[in-house]
Amino acid sequence: MNFNMEDGGNTTGVPLSLYPPPDSNENAGLVLTDKDEAISLCKIASIKIPGATYDDSIEYLPVSSPEPVGCDANCESAIRTWLTYHWR
Repeated sequence: MNFNMEDGGNTTGVPLSLYPPPDSNENAGLVLTDKDEAISLCKIASIKIPGATYDDSIEYLPVSSPEPVGCDANCESAIRTWLTYHWR
């Protein structure tokens, strides 16, 4: 995967897990890759999978309950809107 960061940088790697693990902490904040990198979820601007094409059968996660507020809500809303309209 190609991870494009909000600061304009990028990195490539295979995501292996989230840290802390979601089953121990619902606020996982890092993606751990096969290159021993820890990528902040909050800093990822976009992700591309080389050679992949969009699949209309993808079902996105529902909006969380309770819904996020403030900056978190704005960020999540923007991502959902972009995914919904960009790939149609």
